[in-house]
Amino acid sequence: MINWLLKYYPLVFLVFNGVFWLIVYVLHKTYAKRESVDNLEKEVLLIKTNINNLPDKDLVHKLELRIEELSGDIKRIEPGLISVKNLSDMLLENELKSKG
Repeated sequence: MINWLLKYYPLVFLVFNGVFWLIVYVLHKTYAKRESVDNLEKEVLLIKTNINNLPDKDLVHKLELRIEELSGDIKRIEPGLISVKNLSDMLLENELKSKG
């Protein structure tokens, strides 16, 4: 056995070395690098912060009600604006007639 080991030790060493580096390669491909995990943790923290800063459903509901109220105000003011536009058009027409 010893003679065989002495005769083939370079080959045995080469096989063990190859197996070792194969295991290192597989582990390298299997597990994430520390930098990648740290970057992902930072991104998750940023996303959580952004989500926490979003308005809640009560605030969104209040905003929807306020928008509806403003829409009603605009619809109520619109006829008055049309009459003001007509009046300004007539005044502009009179001014142009008097200059011409």
